Amino acid sequence: MTWAKRNKIAPQSVFYLLFISRVAAFILLSFQGAEPDSGLLVSVILSIPAGLVLSVPAILCVSKRKNPLESGCVSGIYGVLFSAYTGVAVYELTLFCRYALGAYSKNVILAVMIIAAVCYCASLGIEGVSRFSGFAFLLFAGGITVLLALNFSEGEVIRIMPISLDKTSAVNRTVFISTSMSELAAYLSVSRRVNGKSAKPVVLFELLSGGVILLIGVTVFAVLGAAAQSFAYPVFTLSQTATIGGFERLDAIFSSVFILAGFLRCALFGYCAVSSFRTEKGKTSAFFCGALSLFAYFILIITNAKQDYVNIFHTATFAVFAVLLPLLWLIFKKRNAGDELIETL
Repeated sequence: MTWAKRNKIAPQSVFYLLFISRVAAFILLSFQGAEPDSGLLVSVILSIPAGLVLSVPAILCVSKRKNPLESGCVSGIYGVLFSAYTGVAVYELTLFCRYALGAYSKNVILAVMIIAAVCYCASLGIEGVSRFSGFAFLLFAGGITVLLALNFSEGEVIRIMPISLDKTSAVNRTVFISTSMSELAAYLSVSRRVNGKSAKPVVLFELLSGGVILLIGVTVFAVLGAAAQSFAYPVFTLSQTATIGGFERLDAIFSSVFILAGFLRCALFGYCAVSSFRTEKGKTSAFFCGALSLFAYFILIITNAKQDYVNIFHTATFAVFAVLLPLLWLIFKKRNAGDELIETL
């Protein structure tokens, strides 16, 4: 039996946080100029086992109590990384808000408000973020289920065909999808606050998030077909075409759910950033991380960063901080004294 502990979260909360973050990242990912085709579905399928394999070093690091973030110096480096992730997540969220809300959304002002809210959430600790994730998961999972159900009758398999099987493109997309999981690095941070074992929730996250993304992709191409290439946010377009009886334009409801999930993604990375800087004054740490996140956001704004560059950033940092460094830590780091005793308690 797992007893509740102060400043700790249940293992299922890890699943909620990682699942929402990854699926929201796919929904909020802009396909402007990317020209997606049905071959993307093959890459999503291949990315599921690939993601499971790539997550093994991080899972073993946590289970064997060899977490790289236990080192103060390394933890600070991860803190900078998570601050950058927060800035990127805010950048992607504000772009979606601008697309969905139009003239009612001012990117810079909205970004400052989001980062301020994220810093406040992070300063409250992991428990607040965890409770919010349970509520957000119900809304997010329910919203996706309803959206897919409403568009089910509109889909036709023939619109998915023919599936593009270009090997080079399939490999590139599989690599991107498998290595764009910044959530795996976040898992290393959140795992330190889990009251129990967290390996199963991570495996479940890998399987279900990949399966849900696949279902969303199938629905997008079955309903929109080749026209999916002309929309920056195809999933949002599905919400615009969905109807219930005489009610139309349900996109306002679905976009609110997507924005909520996007904010939780920002809050997750914001907490990871704050917790990585070991200071006694949490508010000072939150302010510093917020400044770093805002700096990363402004870099993306000033350089007008394309999605390809953001993808390269995610892939490179994933390879180093979610796979390579945990693998090296797993091999060369010696266990701390007393770890054997802790595991028996």
